[in-house]
Amino acid sequence: MEWDVLKKVDNVLYPTYKDTWYARRLLQDDKEYIDELLEANSMSQSEVVWEKTWTVMATDVLNVERIKQNKPALELLYIQRKNICLTYIECMLRSNNRSLKDIQNMTYADQEYTMDGYNKLIFDETSYNKDKLKEQHVKLYGNLTSEQKDIYSTVMNAVDNDKEGGRTTHSRFAIPINVVEDSMCHIGADSKLAELICKAKLIIWDEAPMINRNCYEAFDRTLRDICMTDPSVASDKDVVNATINASYLWDKCTVLRLTINMRLGSGSTQSEKKEIQEFADWILDIGNGKVGGANDGVSTVVFPDNMLIPETDDDVGDEKDYESLDSVCLADEDSNFDDSIYITEFLNSIRMSGIPHHNIKLKIGTPIMLMRNIDQRAGMCNGTRLQVLRMGNIIIEAKIISGGSVGTICAIPRMIISPTDTKMPFKLNRRQFPIQVCFTMTINKSQGQNLS
Repeated sequence: MEWDVLKKVDNVLYPTYKDTWYARRLLQDDKEYIDELLEANSMSQSEVVWEKTWTVMATDVLNVERIKQNKPALELLYIQRKNICLTYIECMLRSNNRSLKDIQNMTYADQEYTMDGYNKLIFDETSYNKDKLKEQHVKLYGNLTSEQKDIYSTVMNAVDNDKEGGRTTHSRFAIPINVVEDSMCHIGADSKLAELICKAKLIIWDEAPMINRNCYEAFDRTLRDICMTDPSVASDKDVVNATINASYLWDKCTVLRLTINMRLGSGSTQSEKKEIQEFADWILDIGNGKVGGANDGVSTVVFPDNMLIPETDDDVGDEKDYESLDSVCLADEDSNFDDSIYITEFLNSIRMSGIPHHNIKLKIGTPIMLMRNIDQRAGMCNGTRLQVLRMGNIIIEAKIISGGSVGTICAIPRMIISPTDTKMPFKLNRRQFPIQVCFTMTINKSQGQNLS
């Protein structure tokens, strides 16, 4: 029939329009997660999802346990695999201060497989290979400059004297996304996260000057509430007032300065060191506004030829398009709300900071950057750079190329992402892969990265 052409995707004829929409990834239902579930509302029943999928999730349990226990001949019963799989899920949830017990009617592992009564967050932060860390410490300490050794001594003396002062601060300290003057962190006084924070002797907060001062003050108020004490915290007009040195906490901070560029010593020959020095000077000149002539904040910068990749006609593979499914959040609707004025084309055209584009074009080998925390312990954090290895319809396989988990292969799913901008008259829900193509990045994001 002539209408059958509408049911055909990639030369496959589907029996219903619903199946066709799903094949085109235009239908937001639970098939994307669990093909066995036919009803979309079944996803809200966690115990149903678990019972229908645990055999798939537990497929590799036996191999993992054989390696972990160093028992190649180990055999496990089905009920044992099921309970061990539950403990894996519980472990991941507890690393984010959650538990299977928080989910109504959800199955929980039998008592013999659990470690109830212990704080997983404290366990993770104290279960390091101390001998290996000592060896690494000796090696790294020997490479420090005299400046760095002075700062090291200052910090360690503060730790040894019990001076109260990884993970992203918003995640670890549960700092609100839209932080204001009187915000508090979402940490209960009797929670396991509060227990972990109370046991900490030192908190290192990287990139401190880049953070809004309200984040520090929110954490400071939360610390006072948790510790029931007055801890000391170490280290356009609106922009200036939002910096940390405009905060009441600045007087309690100790500023330690580093002036030697360590990267200049990474070259093996004099010519390489000279090249690195020229690049470092050029970057500093850009930051100081010396490149591009006099300007008011906007200028044209000419890149040296040796920093540019020449154009090429080489074919680097087939391109695949991933389009998002956009909608207005139903929770924002009221009796006077008319969602018909926000047509799909308009929602698709929205581009905002913090959310992926409606259309993402990828090829094998494309460098991408994560825009959300997916699995922080595995290195899949906001800002992590990856390289695309395989492109499926609902999953992208990629290799991490930055951070402490370089080389790790991971799968990236689609997620529902909403912008934090409260100026919009509605809340946008965008179902898309939480990534953006990353051939270039800002100076802030590029710190600690290299070109290899």
